[in-house]
Amino acid sequence: MPTTHRRERYGRYRIRNIAADACRYVELVDDHAELDCPRCAQTLRGRRTDTDVFREGGPLWSVLLDHLLHDCPAVEVAR
Repeated sequence: MPTTHRRERYGRYRIRNIAADACRYVELVDDHAELDCPRCAQTLRGRRTDTDVFREGGPLWSVLLDHLLHDCPAVEVAR
């Protein structure tokens, strides 16, 4: 049974802040880094495990930002 999420409308600036806050919860698992989307709880993965994955602007932050702006079922982007 698919999980339904209440869609909330966010501006781009707020989405960037959500992604930056979530970077504090990156986990290193074996040979990749993981992060759960703070809105829909989907696990996002990145191949890099260096120290850049924990900062805003890092590779996993970019994956999360792209997910929030385009793919997340719980987010509606205010234009």
